[in-house]
Amino acid sequence: MELVYLADFTINDYYGGAEMVDKNICDRLGITVTKTNSISKIEPNTHYVLSNCPGLNRDLKIELVAKKNYSIFEHDYKIHPSRQPNRYPSNIFPENELIPIEVLLLKNAKNVFVQSQDHLECYLNNRIPANYFNLSSSIWSEEELLKLDDIGRLTPYKDHRFAILNSNIPEKGTKIAIDWCNQNTIDYTLINRSEQFKFYQDLAGQPALVYLPFVKESFCRVVVEARAMHMNVITTRTYGAVKEPWYKEYMGASLIKFLLEQSKKNTEILKSKCQ
Repeated sequence: MELVYLADFTINDYYGGAEMVDKNICDRLGITVTKTNSISKIEPNTHYVLSNCPGLNRDLKIELVAKKNYSIFEHDYKIHPSRQPNRYPSNIFPENELIPIEVLLLKNAKNVFVQSQDHLECYLNNRIPANYFNLSSSIWSEEELLKLDDIGRLTPYKDHRFAILNSNIPEKGTKIAIDWCNQNTIDYTLINRSEQFKFYQDLAGQPALVYLPFVKESFCRVVVEARAMHMNVITTRTYGAVKEPWYKEYMGASLIKFLLEQSKKNTEILKSKCQ
């Protein structure tokens, strides 16, 4: 059975968290990401893994639902146009606003991989039945984790300022984090998103990261990466990573070790279930 991993965009199109995770998964599985606009039919003897695929042709989605030869690696909440349950009371989307084909895809998938217990509970609370499997983590490459370890250990203390992610997406909470620092008389520095390892270098060496989003993220890699580099994190308990039982247990080298093991374990789970 051939394995085909589908996404609208690759890391070469857009340098986002989902695209990084997709690349890590495919590198570990020895395949490449196939863009949804490059396929015109559903092949026999093939198991498809659907990542972020809103752009996949609707007829092909319907064929997948009928054949049930696919799994879903869920990055967020594609069942609603906004993808943001935090905009609604109790994180429940209005039922009449759900996207029917996306709901059908979830219900009929062989597996739906979610990244945290909070991610899973949001789908269950929205009464979307599916064969969910909680991976309880994102997936990193070994190179990423070893680089995080090196940077975290070797970067000298820069200064007393707390780090804030400089995002133009309001839901990421940059303004809220700035206001929090000002209210608490804490100096801060804004960290811009950049090439991955440069971003790690820019972030490391500050005593803490202030991250106060009001978007309900399925996981959130950056707070985990900050803790892997021995940084304290001031954040909200409104999203996936911070609610995982291991989040407060590990930091620095112990967190790197856990993520190495978990990323390898999750890759083996994907490989065994996507057949």
